[in-house]
Order: sequence, then C-alpha cells, then structure tokens
Amino acid sequence: MPLEPRGTGTALVVHAHPDDEVFATGAATLALGHAGWRVVLRIATGGEAAEHPAVGETEARRLRLAKLSRSCELLTIAEYDWLTEPGQWVDRGGAQAGTLARAQRSDVVDAVRQALAEVRPALVLTVGSDGLTGHPDHVAMSAAVREAVRSDKAISGSTYGARVRAADVAAAHAELARLLAPAASEPELQIGSGRMVGAGAEIALTEIGLDQSGRAAATADVAGSWIEERRRAALDVYESGLGTRPLADVVAGRRRQRRPPGDRHLALTESVAEQGRLADLVAEQGRLPDLIAQEGPLPDLIAQEGSPPDVAQGRRRLGDSVILRAVFDLAGWQRDFFELL
Repeated sequence: MPLEPRGTGTALVVHAHPDDEVFATGAATLALGHAGWRVVLRIATGGEAAEHPAVGETEARRLRLAKLSRSCELLTIAEYDWLTEPGQWVDRGGAQAGTLARAQRSDVVDAVRQALAEVRPALVLTVGSDGLTGHPDHVAMSAAVREAVRSDKAISGSTYGARVRAADVAAAHAELARLLAPAASEPELQIGSGRMVGAGAEIALTEIGLDQSGRAAATADVAGSWIEERRRAALDVYESGLGTRPLADVVAGRRRQRRPPGDRHLALTESVAEQGRLADLVAEQGRLPDLIAQEGPLPDLIAQEGSPPDVAQGRRRLGDSVILRAVFDLAGWQRDFFELL
C-alpha cells in the first residue's frame, strides 16, 4: 500500500453512519494520524436508527453528532462533516424510504465527488464492496465511492474498502454461540443479521495498522496498544461498555429485557399500554411498522440493524456490532483489513 512512514498527506474517510468510523476504519485512522497524515471524515446520515425512537430523528442526529465528535477526537480524525445537508439521507435500519440505500446512485456519487474535490485526498477509505456487514446503506456507500473515484485519475488506485475475513467472522460466531449457550428456560438468540460473511482467501486484503517502530504500514506485525485503547474507548462513546467490558459481559447484557433509552437497540417493556405507544413511535419513524403483532410480552431484544421478519416471528438476535466486537477480540484491535476498490 502506498503509504509514506511520515508525511502530510490527506486521507478522506467516507461512511454511511456515525460509528462506522470505529468499526470499519478505527485502527487505520489512528495509524495514519500517528504517522502524520491528516484524516478527514464525511458522514452521509446521522445514524438515527441507533437512538431510541422516542426522541425522533432530529434529536437522534444531534445525539449521534455529539458522539461522533468525541469519537473523532479519540481516533485522531482532524475534521468531520456531513457528506451533504443533515437529514438528506436518514438511517432507518435498512433499505427504507429516505435512506442511503434507497437514494439515487447518481446523487450519492455526486456528493462523494464534491467531497473529493474539496479535500483532494491522497488516500480514500470506506467500507468494502460487501458493506463490511452487508448493511444496505454500507453497500450503497461503497458502490458510490468506487464509482466516484474511478473518474478521478489523481486518486485512482488509492481507494480501499474495509473488510473482515471470513475465518474471523466464523470464529466470532463460534465464540458467541459458546457464550450464548441457552439455559433450558430461554430461547436461543440468533447471532447477527446473517448478512456479514467476510472475505475469503480469494480476495487480496491489505492491512493498515501500526508496526513496531510506530509507523503506519501495511504489515502483519502490528503493535501499538494505544490503538486498541482508543478504539475500545471510541466504541464506548456509542454504547457504554461495548468496547471495554469483557465480551461475556456484553453478551450477558444483551439477554436483559429492559434496556436504557439511547442504547444501540430498542428498549422494550412488558406493559401492553407501553407496547402500543412504542408501536406508534416506531410507525412514526417508518421503522418496523409491524413490530406489535399480538398482545403480551415483546421480544426483549431488537438489534440496531433491524429485521422485521425476525421480529414478527418473535425471534431474538444479537446485532452485527457484537459480532464485530468478537472479531476484534479474536483478530486484533490494532489493524484493519482493506480491499482495493
């Protein structure tokens, strides 16, 4: 990968949601910033689906922007801003109306081209062609960035999309299944959305991490415990404990029925009256309108990524964020893997 050990180059990072900068490119931006690069971030949506639906999308954007600001400080991101006007595209947990996944491709490509013209980066980072987790917004963003940079000869060949390795995803599933071994009295939790499978050995991947001398490099021999500390802290900004608590504790917490507002999944209750109100709120936001299918206790966990069929069938699952947390624990927090786009 054409990275100078020291220098004043600018890297543009383009993502769909706040928190993607941690999950997809957190180690890379820390390594680049440490090596002297100026890292600039552009975000397409406010990550509204990650906040409690009762606050509304405008307030959710405000809350997420505050978290994004702190995350950027931790990840040595020098500048962050919206890709377009705030609210032009909204995170609604899937390919809903108004989301990046449902936007006109040309509009997203034009927005990325504008960012390229303004920043003039030597390096561009986003998510890989599979969207890292398969999230529709991520896939749309990767495709738009790829199309935009291919028309810019100045940065052609210097654009990379974050991937996870299939072997690491499989290992993470196995570890989570072990931690989730259900008691006889409780149903089994589905692990993840099923969209994240990872890159196989047939796909050439490049690492960006920190080598033993403290330089940004494409190397398998990474070091720098400070990258792990900061990346864990940045995850905690978005959800308390997601980065720093032991994985077993994170998983155990996801079994609980009652969760505080503002967490990465919806807080659900057993009150029929409150269930009805929640259904109204969800319908107002355009997310999971068929959530309330019958009276009685609701499923105690709905992941951020959302899955209406799972909810309608009363199934419970962990979000892909927990799979990524397990991947980091198993494969290392100090490096990210990328494919050339």
